[in-house]
Amino acid sequence: EIWSRYTKRRMSLTPFLIVFSDGKRALLPFSCLTKEGVMPILMGTRRLYVSSPECTYGGWISADKLDCSHALLLLNLVKRKFDNLFWRMNPYDNITLESGVRISDEGETHAINLEKGFDVIASNMSRDHRRGVKKAIQNGVSVRIASSIKDWLDYYQVYEITVNRWGNRLLGEKYSWCLFHDIFRRNSPNVELWLAIYQDKVISEIGRAHV
Repeated sequence: EIWSRYTKRRMSLTPFLIVFSDGKRALLPFSCLTKEGVMPILMGTRRLYVSSPECTYGGWISADKLDCSHALLLLNLVKRKFDNLFWRMNPYDNITLESGVRISDEGETHAINLEKGFDVIASNMSRDHRRGVKKAIQNGVSVRIASSIKDWLDYYQVYEITVNRWGNRLLGEKYSWCLFHDIFRRNSPNVELWLAIYQDKVISEIGRAHV
């Protein structure tokens, strides 16, 4: 809904609920892009389905425990019904990865396991990164969750400065404030914006969102 609104409905919601003969269910949370909303690399395609917006990884969603037989049925359905589908694979979905789906372009995802705590993570950092963290703590940099519209506005100002500094090296588009405001106003428990604070000012962000 957020991306459909932001793209002025060039991206429309087209989810499909699949019910298997054993009663298990899976949701295909697809969206559809019309030609004017299609990313430049796929121009010429009249209609494009995406499994998740903005090239993020996605795939089917299910509260039931699916196995490879379910995955194969879903893959066959996707192949028959969606000849123009952009699907970035979910690296945490072993069932899909083991089902033999053909991957046309290799990518990479960087992830850090936070379960063992910061000290363990810091022990594996480079010396320069450890020094940077120590210096930030010594100088009073703190981290907290954004809680007000002012927090989000302060973050957006930092975002604009960062984007402008990248200039032509920026990969992707610069997002307008209306996108961030729409995310904020929904007040969703699944969205958190973590801010780095120095002398009561926002200096950076660490975003976490499950949308």
